[in-house]
Amino acid sequence: MPTSFFLKGSLGDTGSKVVAAVAGALAAFALQWAYGEVHGPPSDSTVTRLIEREAQAGEQHRGDIAMEIYAPNAVVADAACGGRSTTFWRGGTQIQQRYDALLELSSLRHIDPQVNWMPSDRSAERATATAHTAGIMSGTTLLTGHELWEFERIDGEWLITAFTYNICMPE
Repeated sequence: MPTSFFLKGSLGDTGSKVVAAVAGALAAFALQWAYGEVHGPPSDSTVTRLIEREAQAGEQHRGDIAMEIYAPNAVVADAACGGRSTTFWRGGTQIQQRYDALLELSSLRHIDPQVNWMPSDRSAERATATAHTAGIMSGTTLLTGHELWEFERIDGEWLITAFTYNICMPE
């Protein structure tokens, strides 16, 4: 039985119009979804997974994890909010040594990451993210702060190219 006969015979003209409207709305939704998937920027999880892995590397003193998520020429900086001078670790060897030598962290989380893609479409090759730090060091010392990551797609893989933590924020 042809669909048009079924719709007309079973639902009448009003029912056919409702079905057509629903079908049209579903088609429009599908097109919007497909357009966003094809033309929008990558999913934020592309870089937030790297942020989560960075926290894991810090908590577990795992320089080997850092080597997986940082670009070979990356830079990590302690912005030293509070007065001392900024400290830098440049390149894979220094960054790995930094993570291996971190003080005891019983918890480290980066909260509410805000991702910015450049350009803001599927061709994005760079991104930045900001977040708040929440952690516990040596079992009792509360860590709080702000951080900034920079990411780049290198040979098809997203990597951290810069990470700055302990950033002073205006009040």
